[in-house]
Amino acid sequence: MSRTDAHSPIWVRLIRRELEPEPWHFCFNGACDLPDFASYESSTRLETRCAWFFKYTGTNVCSCDVCRDQVGHRLDLRRERRAAASRLELGRRQWELGNESAFDDVVVPHRNRDWW
Repeated sequence: MSRTDAHSPIWVRLIRRELEPEPWHFCFNGACDLPDFASYESSTRLETRCAWFFKYTGTNVCSCDVCRDQVGHRLDLRRERRAAASRLELGRRQWELGNESAFDDVVVPHRNRDWW
């Protein structure tokens, strides 16, 4: 097992479904001779024109600054916190004026979101 997710072996990435098989067709004239992925072996690659390759699915992204825009992510979280604080302050002011339904539309910010 590797120490980081960025350098995990291919079998770990396959189990995590970070990679998925994708057919690569090189059959311009005639029928495709590519077998299905379950019966495909590396020895049959020499016999066929088409092949199976692995495509990155985008799940379990690397946690480094290059792969994950951490500065932008922090700014997004800060923007959400400030917007929630201003909504709460507006609700507090309305509540002090006698509006009892001032906090009915306040929604808790969603912290675990897919932003890729």
